Amino acid sequence: MFLPCLVCAADAPEDVKVGLYWNSVPTLDLRTDSYAADFYIWFVWRGDIDPTRQFEFTNVVEPNNLVKIPAYTKPTGEPEPQILPDGSKYQTYHVQGRFTQAFALDRFPLDRQRLVIAVEDLTYEADRMRYTADRVDSAASPELAVNGWKIERFFSHESLYTYPSHFGDSRITQTRPYSRVEFSLAISRPIVGLLTKTILPISIIILITFGAFFCRPDSLDARLGLTMTSLIAAVALWYTTAFELPPLNYLPLIDKIYILGFLAILATTAASIASSRLCRRDRHQHAEHLDRLAFWTMLALYFGGIGLLIAI
Repeated sequence: MFLPCLVCAADAPEDVKVGLYWNSVPTLDLRTDSYAADFYIWFVWRGDIDPTRQFEFTNVVEPNNLVKIPAYTKPTGEPEPQILPDGSKYQTYHVQGRFTQAFALDRFPLDRQRLVIAVEDLTYEADRMRYTADRVDSAASPELAVNGWKIERFFSHESLYTYPSHFGDSRITQTRPYSRVEFSLAISRPIVGLLTKTILPISIIILITFGAFFCRPDSLDARLGLTMTSLIAAVALWYTTAFELPPLNYLPLIDKIYILGFLAILATTAASIASSRLCRRDRHQHAEHLDRLAFWTMLALYFGGIGLLIAI
């Protein structure tokens, strides 16, 4: 929570340059909307306000476990900024901790995500102090890697945030915005490897299911054995894939693909039963024609449906 500053605002806000250098992202957990991050953050300023005293990370998960080590300190260990040749003050911190980000999973497993570090001052409002991002020196380490993800780009963004509350402080008559700066990593999944691990297995199961159409139309037991085995395998595979995700109130892309697969198995089972009934009535040619029609129709609908789901 912020601490409201009741000191009268200066004529112009004090500008504070903030920069960040990403070192690593050791873990990323979609189930808890959180990730671990290791980075350096620095502040450069000229005024009397020391921005390193009361800054906070607004999306930190466990503030008590956050490691925040200043680079420059007094002999007593208290942080002490350095004076740069141009007269400005400088301090940097090495930070390690867990941060939260609401991940959008509607396109899982083809999703793209942002890892954000949001910095805000606890005390001073935007009319007293204003953050600006150091876009020249802010960067990500060339060795930075997120397991299972591809890093697309690094960027920063400044904004003003107004809290819609007085937080119980009767001294505040009007809410004012606070300066905030965000440093983000845009990440995405490697498409080829991901499709091989997720969509290819269920597609192979569905192709095995369609093998029922190459059995004799009157061999209903063999056909149903094939479709039921495929259904069990598909459900087990679905649960394995869904284990990576938290409970959602919408269907992600992977669930839609599996539902399409379940419908294909159901349709194959229904077509097999219909073909078997035609054989019992000695209409073998009609049964074989139904098998061919059902095979090509469902093959086109299934893979066409996957392509459509991925495209939209």
